[in-house]
Amino acid sequence: MKNSLKTVGISTLSAYSTVLFSGSPILGFLIFCATLFNPPAALTGLLGILFSNFLALFLGVYEERIRKGLYGFNGLLVGLSVSIYHQVDLNLIIILLAAIILLVFVTLSLEYILSYFFGLPVLSLPFVIVSIILYLSFYDYKGLTNKQAYVFPYDNLFPEIPYYILYYLKSLGGIFFQSSPWSGLCIAIILLISSRIVFLLSVLGFGLGLTFHIFLNGNLDGIAIGNVGFNYILTSIGVGG
Repeated sequence: MKNSLKTVGISTLSAYSTVLFSGSPILGFLIFCATLFNPPAALTGLLGILFSNFLALFLGVYEERIRKGLYGFNGLLVGLSVSIYHQVDLNLIIILLAAIILLVFVTLSLEYILSYFFGLPVLSLPFVIVSIILYLSFYDYKGLTNKQAYVFPYDNLFPEIPYYILYYLKSLGGIFFQSSPWSGLCIAIILLISSRIVFLLSVLGFGLGLTFHIFLNGNLDGIAIGNVGFNYILTSIGVGG
């Protein structure tokens, strides 16, 4: 029992850093702190990890894989996403639990199919599949309370900086469904301290992606709120890191 709780503790922190292709519990704890700029998302994200890890343990999944955060990080992403436009209450938590049960089975299935036939990891594909199903179900479920996207009260105190740097910070925060530039700044500092190479890759990936986006006359609205640029950052870190 004690060993299982230790596994859950380490895997919970590792889930945060696994999103950035690290797996370090210390880095994961710092990233968790950066999600606290949106408390509802931080709560549901943490619950998503815990539900995923406990279910994986209950099903007898190899503990070393759980410990590395390979199941928890998809649960984290699902958890972070459910509270964007819905009030956190018992109904939402029950739906989150149901989504995580589906997520774990989808992850196990895709793990076998992709690794056995193609030698590929599942990455965040389970999150994408389950999130589509989850958000489609929201249209017919009336037990949830809609809300405006959370805004950190002290965002107006963020210093004025060149807007492309601001877009970069918001894109970093967008990886963890954070809209506050303070969160993005914290993640940038965490990356710089943990790995200068990863930090450089994040800047390079965002810069190249933004350049192509502008060259192709893309709409900058998605870049400005961080909903697009995070893909450039994660792709760069995943390929180069």
